Amino acid sequence: MSPQSPTSLAVYALLAAFAFAVYLPGLEWGAPHATAPDRVKSWGVDDETPLGPLAEIHNIIEPKPDRNYGYALMYSFTVSAAYTPYLAWLLLTGQWTEISGVYPFGMADPVTTLRHMTYIAHFVTLLMGVGVILATFETGRILGGRRAGVLAALFTMTSYPMFYYARMGNVDVPMLFFTALGLVFYIRSLCFGFTTRRAVWLGVFAGLALATKEAALGVLLGVPFVLMLQSARVHDGRWTSWSFWRAPAWGLLAAFLALGVGSGLFVEPSRYFKHIAELRSHIELISAGDIYIPYVFPFSTAGNIGYLQRVLELLVEMMSWPGLLLAVLGLALVMVQRIRAPGIVIPILVYLVFIFLTLRSPQMRYFIPLAWLLSFPAALLLSTALQGRQRMLRGAALLAGSGVIAFNLLRGAGLTYEMMHDSRYQAARWIAANTAPGDRIEYFGPSRKLPPLPAYVEAQAAADYSGIYTPARHDDAMVEEITRGWRERRPRYVLLMPDLTSPPGHDYNFTCPPQLCDGMLDGSRGFTQVATFRTPPLIPWLRLPALDYPTVNPPIRIFTLPGQAGT
Repeated sequence: MSPQSPTSLAVYALLAAFAFAVYLPGLEWGAPHATAPDRVKSWGVDDETPLGPLAEIHNIIEPKPDRNYGYALMYSFTVSAAYTPYLAWLLLTGQWTEISGVYPFGMADPVTTLRHMTYIAHFVTLLMGVGVILATFETGRILGGRRAGVLAALFTMTSYPMFYYARMGNVDVPMLFFTALGLVFYIRSLCFGFTTRRAVWLGVFAGLALATKEAALGVLLGVPFVLMLQSARVHDGRWTSWSFWRAPAWGLLAAFLALGVGSGLFVEPSRYFKHIAELRSHIELISAGDIYIPYVFPFSTAGNIGYLQRVLELLVEMMSWPGLLLAVLGLALVMVQRIRAPGIVIPILVYLVFIFLTLRSPQMRYFIPLAWLLSFPAALLLSTALQGRQRMLRGAALLAGSGVIAFNLLRGAGLTYEMMHDSRYQAARWIAANTAPGDRIEYFGPSRKLPPLPAYVEAQAAADYSGIYTPARHDDAMVEEITRGWRERRPRYVLLMPDLTSPPGHDYNFTCPPQLCDGMLDGSRGFTQVATFRTPPLIPWLRLPALDYPTVNPPIRIFTLPGQAGT
């Protein structure tokens, strides 16, 4: 197959329409109900929309001491550009009278405005998710034909975490979008020659991927070496000739320029280097175990074994057991028969090593690129079987492929249903019906996870929360401090919810001492549980894998204080 082989536009259109239809429902999940200054962030962990991207742009002009250095700026630039027509319309119609960093930010209706901005940001991610599917199809088509491309696209589309991250304000799918486009030109270069044009496009998309999230390096790190070896064979080992270095040089320059512009390096170098320093610091803290989230594995024999076991669990949850088995068998087929695709093995192996060495807290989103890469050998295996002469083999391949896709679609539908009917929506209706102006609600952890609250309800953390890198006190003196504060402040209700710091099986933030929260749950401390919310699953017999954090449809328990009448 040559790069000019015609590919039906209908296939692209159908895949794009299918992906759009799959990812659009639930797009509104997590949008804040901004009735107070502490209610302006989305529910999703590391979803900085709606205001995060704008804050980063504003901080370039007027830097603040409490800036967020967690990510490079490519996603902030992209989302802010998408915001521009809407914000311009607000300015022209008098609904945004001044640019302010203080709530309500100069907005006449911050509740509606921030909700709409969240929709815009999530829609940008959705479009990038559709782009991932189309780029996956193109790569699969080059490797093994149109059938292999369609299968790879469908495997990627229905990978479990894509149903969440393709409609959120996280950087994981945008990073994958640019990485997937880069892989198209990597595979084109392997199959049809490493030209300057392909090198430049590969460099541009690699630079933009790294400007979005540095984890893309795991996919891209081995790519230059593979292409250089191929180029050496083409040029008979003439390493000193300009013809040998032309394409790599232009590709490297394109990558550097794309990274510099997209990451903000050329715009504000100091901010980029502080981001890199913070990233390294976080990796060191995670490696040392100085982080308060589940599943952190030290560099030890037991830790490494536990890490690999956790990786296997995550891949199964993302792809299903049959899907992962197809990928493993496909890798064997690629290596044995050398069907045009050995080059795809290098990014898979390099990414595994990269993530093993750098991120010792394996989370599902960290392995989205790996599940995506594994879709190609799985698709090549099935495509080869479907083209075979043995009817039984063709039937088995058809059954296996359609079964994996259908099963993953069912799980995605279940997750989508729970996003659309999140427990917070039910809790919000109950709270609105059972509170009055001046009532106070207290909680543990970050305020961003709370149900939508009316403007007249005050909300306060019962214990200080400073993030996942700061330890929390769990001694009896802390319990007394919390309960004494409740006796003084007399909140109307106390909420318990799991979040990113909750160990498996526990439904509260780590700032709540276990002896206090367990006593609230079992009634031994005199608290009265007046309401519980969690939407039942769409398909009761189908177990949905846990996401990295209990962010979607968490169990919410509402209590009144001892001696306080329930509702």
